[in-house]
Amino acid sequence: MLAEKALEQTALSTEQKIDFVFRRLTARDPDAREAKILKGLLREQAALFAKEPERARKLIEVGDKKPDPALDVIQLAAMTALAQTVMNFDATVWKR
Repeated sequence: MLAEKALEQTALSTEQKIDFVFRRLTARDPDAREAKILKGLLREQAALFAKEPERARKLIEVGDKKPDPALDVIQLAAMTALAQTVMNFDATVWKR
């Protein structure tokens, strides 16, 4: 759901979408190192899901809410993986 919200922010750049997810989960902006790593992760995940679109579809269909059919499946799966990664950051754990 957070990944969907980030992708629905069509006026935002990729970097701003990453910041949006990070800020929502940690209540702070990512530092330069974190932002660079997350941008690389998003790119890597999109490439992996592009090679295996069925895996992307399976990932985004987990849960009670159906994914927005207007969103690109590959990009949504990649952003979901990014959000899952941020959820494992120490900063996120401490916020909870």
